[in-house]
Order: sequence, then structure tokens, then C-alpha cells
Amino acid sequence: MGMKVTLSPFGAAILDIVITMKDGCERMVTLRPKSLADFASSSGYYGKTIGRVAGRLEKSHCHIDGGEYTVLETLPNNGLHGGNKGLSNAYFDYINYRDPRGQIAIFSYQIPHLEDGLPGNLQVFVTYLLHLDRNRLEIRYEAKSDADTICNLTNHTYFNLDGQGTILDHELMINATRFAEVDERLLPKRVVDVNPVMDFLRPKRIGDSITARELSGAAQGYDHPYILNESNLQNSSASLTSSNNDLSLNMYTTYPCLVFYSGNYPTNENMIPTKRMPKHGALALEPQYLPNAINNPFGQEKTGLLKAGSLYQESIIYEFIIK
Repeated sequence: MGMKVTLSPFGAAILDIVITMKDGCERMVTLRPKSLADFASSSGYYGKTIGRVAGRLEKSHCHIDGGEYTVLETLPNNGLHGGNKGLSNAYFDYINYRDPRGQIAIFSYQIPHLEDGLPGNLQVFVTYLLHLDRNRLEIRYEAKSDADTICNLTNHTYFNLDGQGTILDHELMINATRFAEVDERLLPKRVVDVNPVMDFLRPKRIGDSITARELSGAAQGYDHPYILNESNLQNSSASLTSSNNDLSLNMYTTYPCLVFYSGNYPTNENMIPTKRMPKHGALALEPQYLPNAINNPFGQEKTGLLKAGSLYQESIIYEFIIK
């Protein structure tokens, strides 16, 4: 049993995660375009580092130190994931080496001041650690800016623990008793207690409520931020289990929020490991700060505001349990 991870400097991305199961067969549990050219150009953000700001900004605007900034974008999509370029389209410098813990890759990139319309020269480091002694991949984000800016980084890997089909028969747990309702632009409109459709505090089959009326608007499924009950690397924030219960993914994070996206709008590239991604063919679990919190924090302490000279530090851990 073991775990293999393939990374790309384009977008400091996770290309593939392959798990060796108990029977010795390898199972690819991530989904992405087969062609690297399609991977680079896809609108699906498959496996990529997202920033300098994850999620959407209302009217593509934000206010920092009294100044108003507009995210530059080709389509009017409320500044999705940082605008036209963003870290998802950046080619990172990198080094890799092995230490007693495992294999390490460190990706680095500096976003120039006002690239995509946002302030500050932002130096970003994304460190991956694949452990030797367990099926665990850690991601550590560090960033520093020479001017006050917004910084909200995450990873956009798509998971299907069956390696085929859809994720509707997967069971999901999210350690959250509150979530953000979203409007027709998929922006948070209020934070409320989970209801039966949105409640994943106990493991629940994803397909049980995915056709509920309240999910039939712009999202066409789940595309909602959850306010996590705990934000640490000791207790799992989310857990995903394959349809036949032979593999689980536990996620740990220091972020206060987790966006659950159920693959509602698949792109049409040739994919790997399946030729085409069907609707709900994979899901993304995106730890981050509450989207648009810089404009409307809904009581959140962390809004993504990064002061000049301050160090941004957050982490995500993916741990796979073979059953």
C-alpha cells in the first residue's frame, strides 16, 4: 500500500494522486484534463493553487486602506479566483528534496503590484510534503506583501475516491454547524445554521439531498462555504468515503472555512482517469477564508486582509485511509 503524487509548476498544482489499494491495484483518486495543454487552459482550475484571492468578490471590487480596487477579468464573474491570471495561471519556480519526513517540493512566485488589479508585490510560497510513513500530503502556504493587500489561497483538486462514476454515493462529513447561503451570483448572503439539506456534521451520502429545491438555483448542487467548528491540524475538518467504503480521505486545515463544490458544471476536455467528467463526477473541498469576507465578513475574524510585511501562513492536509 502507498501513495504517489504528481505535481506541476504550472499553478503549483496537484496533477495526480494515486493510491495503492489492499489488493495491490493502483487507483487514481483525482480528476483532471488528460492533455497538459488542456490542463493549463481549462476553466476548471483542476488541482491548481488558487489566489491571490479564492472565491468571488462582489462586483469584482474590494476596499483596502480606503482605496478601491477592481479585479481585472475577461468575463463578468465577480472576480472569480483572483481574475484573469491569478496563481492558477502562473509558472512557479520550484525546488524539491527529501528529508527524514518525506519528499518535499517548494514552489515560489511573486505576483506583481496591480497584476489582476490588486495591490502589493505578493511573494507566495507553496510547500508540499508527501510523508514517507503514511498516506499523507501536506500543503503549507506562506505569503508576504510590500503593501496592504488581500490574500486568500487554496487548492482546487477534484476528488473521486472510486476512480470512476460520480461522487453521489460517496459519504461526506464536514465538521460545521453553520454555512453561508449564497445568492444567484454564488456570493455569501448570510451565515445560518445547517438544515437537513446542508447538514454534513454526521457522514451523509452526497446524493441524498443534491436535488433539493434550494440547491437547484445557480449552484445546481453544492457550492457553499461552511464555517468550520474547528480549525487545526489535529482534528479533521472533513472526511470523504468511497461508495464501497474501501477508501477514505480525511482533511485537516487551519482555515476557518471550507467551500464544498459538488462538480456541478463539468468542463468538456478529455479527462484522466475517465474520458469525460459527468456532472458530479468529482468534488472539490476548498479550505479558505469566507469568500468576499473582505467586503462582508459576516462576523468572520479572518477576512483575507494581509498587512504589509505580515506573514500569511495556513495549511491543508490530505490523509488517505485504506480500509
